[in-house]
Amino acid sequence: AQLEAKKKAQDESDKQAQLEAEREAEMEAETERQAMLAATIQAKFEAERKEEVEKMHRQAEEKKQKDEAAEKERLAEERRIAQEMILDENRKRESMEVDVVMSNGSAHNDFVAEEES
Repeated sequence: AQLEAKKKAQDESDKQAQLEAEREAEMEAETERQAMLAATIQAKFEAERKEEVEKMHRQAEEKKQKDEAAEKERLAEERRIAQEMILDENRKRESMEVDVVMSNGSAHNDFVAEEES
């Protein structure tokens, strides 16, 4: 009877040790699942952050190119306006020179007509 009680106690102890080992294995598996989940979340977060940074860089580059194109266009417009102003000034000067020549010719003709009379 004593031997049977010892065997029963040993079986109970073995059963408790096995249950404890199973609980420990479940806890380790849960810890692993949690770690994998955390790593997945972290990787997703890092990928999203990287994508955001790349998007910001692309937008900044696009804005820079757009600003440069607008500046080139503005400078080209300023050059065109300056050239038009120069051409207008040249036309006015030529017109004044023609007026002076015609005026001088007219004055000369008046002088000649007066001398002849």
